[in-house]
Amino acid sequence: MEPLRDLGIAAAGVQFVDFGTRFLRGTIEIYKSTSGKTERVAILATSTSTLHDLSSKVKEKASALPANALPGSADAMFLDTCRQCRDVSKELTEVIAALGAKGLPNRPLKSATSSLAAAVRALKASGKIESLSKKLESIRVQMETAALVCLWAKATENGESILRVSSNW
Repeated sequence: MEPLRDLGIAAAGVQFVDFGTRFLRGTIEIYKSTSGKTERVAILATSTSTLHDLSSKVKEKASALPANALPGSADAMFLDTCRQCRDVSKELTEVIAALGAKGLPNRPLKSATSSLAAAVRALKASGKIESLSKKLESIRVQMETAALVCLWAKATENGESILRVSSNW
């Protein structure tokens, strides 16, 4: 039983060192960054903002879609996924905004402690960020599919209209 106990203790030690290394690496990355966030979080914030902006533009242009879109129709699914995208991206943006370090460039110690606090907040929020990121990616795929179906339906309608007009000539 002694060798298994020793192996367990060694494994715990390795996990602790791995965790500490990743935590310190994240803290240093936050400290050195201009945004006060890790590169991964900054990229995620940018893509979240872009998706939110695009879905908001779709909402503005939604007046061109039939107001009486039937539930389950491509138009209704597209508008619903855009609404979901706005909701999830807003939630993710709020979580990401809380992660940034609030350091002062002329006070390095204050900036270092702020970076450490930001790294702790990032660790605590990592599960939620991962979950919302996956959800947002899924919604993005649904939006693309619904948009393609909408375009296909409109192209089919236009094609039928052209055939009717050309047959009348």
